[in-house]
Amino acid sequence: LDYDESQAYYRFINGPLETDRYKINYDGLYSSDQQSNGQTLRVKYEGDAFSLLSVTGRRDYETNFKSDCDLGPLDWGNNFYAYENDVLSQEVRVTSPENSGPLEWLVGFYAFNEQTDVDLEIQMRGTRKITNMDVDGYAFFGQATYTLFNRLHLTGGIRYDDLEQEGKQRSTSSGVHPFFPPGDSTYEKDLDDDEVLPKFAVAFDFTDNAMAYASASRGYLNGSYNYGAGDSVENLAYDPEYTWNYEVGIKTSWLDNRLMANLAVFYIDMEDKQAIETIPGGPIGMRTIRNAAEAHSQGLELELQARPARGLDLFAGLGIVQSEFDDWTASEMDMMTGQFVTYDYEDKDLPHVPEYTYNLGVQYRHESGILGRVDLLGTGEQYCDSKNTDTLKIDDYHLVNLRLGYEAERFDVILWARNVFDEEYYGIMYDYGGPILAIDGDPRMFGVTLTCRF
Repeated sequence: LDYDESQAYYRFINGPLETDRYKINYDGLYSSDQQSNGQTLRVKYEGDAFSLLSVTGRRDYETNFKSDCDLGPLDWGNNFYAYENDVLSQEVRVTSPENSGPLEWLVGFYAFNEQTDVDLEIQMRGTRKITNMDVDGYAFFGQATYTLFNRLHLTGGIRYDDLEQEGKQRSTSSGVHPFFPPGDSTYEKDLDDDEVLPKFAVAFDFTDNAMAYASASRGYLNGSYNYGAGDSVENLAYDPEYTWNYEVGIKTSWLDNRLMANLAVFYIDMEDKQAIETIPGGPIGMRTIRNAAEAHSQGLELELQARPARGLDLFAGLGIVQSEFDDWTASEMDMMTGQFVTYDYEDKDLPHVPEYTYNLGVQYRHESGILGRVDLLGTGEQYCDSKNTDTLKIDDYHLVNLRLGYEAERFDVILWARNVFDEEYYGIMYDYGGPILAIDGDPRMFGVTLTCRF
């Protein structure tokens, strides 16, 4: 992948710098250059006693990003962001053979090395941060399912993760900004995590076409380094966050598999959630990532598929989510007084979690290869900040997509249209100290996709 573009995204949607949809008011640079390449080697063996799968992966990614500092017409310089990431990984899985009886099992090993270098310069502040991160990780995992009476399936699994990280940051300031005094400091911190993650599940087949299940599993999101706003060894790194995930559901098929209906209900309990906070006593606008919160998420997912006639397929899906902070207080800057105050986030919605999502679709595929499809996609309200500020709330929006084409044995020709009615919506919103920045959602787009098979 080699990607180079010069389109800006953020625009002000209120205040003196407000612009119309898809229009910006910058005086500085705005460009992105991305390059990536990756290779994967898969080796598989199937025998009478076991099957073995080996997956070796390599990936390199590099981006150079330039943007206007103030995102407006003032001459406050530019931001320069360079990010380079290299990953090598190896996974080996040994599984029971097909038709092995009531016991099915797998065991495996995964290891990787990841090296990341980040160079961030902000001319308006006169600051530059160079961060180097080296991560080595490995995991052992296993899972087994035992079936009783050809109907009851009992599953147990466990995963052991070990992660060793080395992070080093050099922070320099020229002193051109009063909140960032001149200086040059280097600091580093190691992170060592090892986690045991169990999983339990039970499933019961009522008939050949209906089954119910329940599961519980432990998960975690590893800690890392705050390469964007770290300014000392104390706030350079943050620790993992943990979850317990619970789910119950039912899967059914009817009318000779012409109608499928699935329903799942879930609850996720989050501990030590990684949250963005203002640095107490630090410069205005400087934020870091801390393990500061407890939260939960709960909801349901419904999926329906039907084939009422040959070649005709109907699709529908609905997801409802309620996610809130249960315990989190943080120091915040009061922009009116310039003083730090303590804010309680209890019962606030988690940012960037829509209240609901849904999809409705109909597709017809003729024997001749002619294909047509219509999709309606809906997304509910969501907040873009943890305080649930009304000015940072994205309203619900609904998009219609179309596909029309021809599928043959050797090639496909598909005409498509996205956001057919040019619905106006925001992808993200951000408080810029009063004025609101936003990225517009994708406009109406048309295109053609050609596929050839050899």
